[in-house]
Amino acid sequence: MDRSTASLPMSSVMVGVRKGRKRLWELEEKLLCPVIGSCLTVAEVAKLLKRFGYVSGKTHAFEVHVTAVGLAKTRNEVSERLHRRLDEKWRVALTQIAQIKNDEALCSYWTESFARGEVAGAFWAVVTHPSVTPELAHRCYEDLHMLSHQIGAGLAADVRRLKWLEEERTRLVQENQKLQTRVHDLSQQLGERAQALLNLKAQVDRAEEARERLIQKWRAECEMLRDAAAEGGKALARIESLKARVDTLEAELVTVLRDRDFWREEAETIRQEHAVLEQILVSQQTGSVSTSFCANEAECDACQYRYRCVLCVGGRTNLTPHLRDLAKRFGLEVRFHDGGLEDALQRLPEQLKGVDAVMVTVGAVSHQAYYRVKHFCKQLGKPCLLVRNASVGSFAVAIHSLLYGDIDQATQGLPAVKRLTN
Repeated sequence: MDRSTASLPMSSVMVGVRKGRKRLWELEEKLLCPVIGSCLTVAEVAKLLKRFGYVSGKTHAFEVHVTAVGLAKTRNEVSERLHRRLDEKWRVALTQIAQIKNDEALCSYWTESFARGEVAGAFWAVVTHPSVTPELAHRCYEDLHMLSHQIGAGLAADVRRLKWLEEERTRLVQENQKLQTRVHDLSQQLGERAQALLNLKAQVDRAEEARERLIQKWRAECEMLRDAAAEGGKALARIESLKARVDTLEAELVTVLRDRDFWREEAETIRQEHAVLEQILVSQQTGSVSTSFCANEAECDACQYRYRCVLCVGGRTNLTPHLRDLAKRFGLEVRFHDGGLEDALQRLPEQLKGVDAVMVTVGAVSHQAYYRVKHFCKQLGKPCLLVRNASVGSFAVAIHSLLYGDIDQATQGLPAVKRLTN
């Protein structure tokens, strides 16, 4: 086993030994240029040549290529190292075609690899294969040669494209500088606005704190107002209660005042009755009560003996003897009618004709009897006195008023006696 097959797998090496796989220096001279130029990079070739002192670090790429092609024509340390490097680099391709036995399969492999763009490794594996024919090797050379022309044409276009891109890059760099300047200015403005925003946020925070304090104050005031409203409601309820109490007291006061007036009238009536009774009592004790009639009775309108017979309508029947006895003391005849309770109302006209005056006890006579008495008194021109109640005192006051000329006074409002006007 030589150094050209040392880096290949054992199967490939055995195939190479058994089939006589070609070495780099055994290839046709025209194939060396595409092998060195396409299957290895300039850097790889330059590194190897520099190790053996053929080139320096400043050697041009073309000179490196020409030197390597020249050394590859014969077997030497450089060609052997180049061959070993090619086998190491394209080991996968060598393994793929190791089992190919004929030219047809080898041609198919090249066509498929070329179509896939896997040209460099396939070219080295095919041109060094034991079964390769000169025709297939030449075809591979032609394909790779034309591909290099196409790549060159594309490279020219790429150069033009690169020039345009460089110009575009310069323009974009300038625009980028302008944009960076603009961005810097905008950054400063943004910083200023950010600071202004922070200041505004601080103001908003202070305003929010003031608002919260104001809300708390308003809430406290609302609570106070709510409490005051509750107290006011209680006060209003108390006022309404007091108002109702005042209304009740006012109503009671009106009743009390009415009762006061009533009792004043009662007291005045009792006083009058007392005065009349006292006068009657004194008159009886002194014997000054006269039962004789005036000699000039017909012409004396103020004579106390003008009335000799009086009809008393209504009253209590159990007081009749007492009232008749009292009237006799004044020389009066008293006739009684119960106001329609037992005595017939039809008797009133007949009884009214034979009397000088009529006394009606209020509250002890029927309405029908009252209106009938009033009608006949008006028709006959007889005085009619209203007695407040059916008591002896009221009867005495009525007799006193009748005998002593107090009928007009009674008409003006004496509580015990009232004269009905005709």
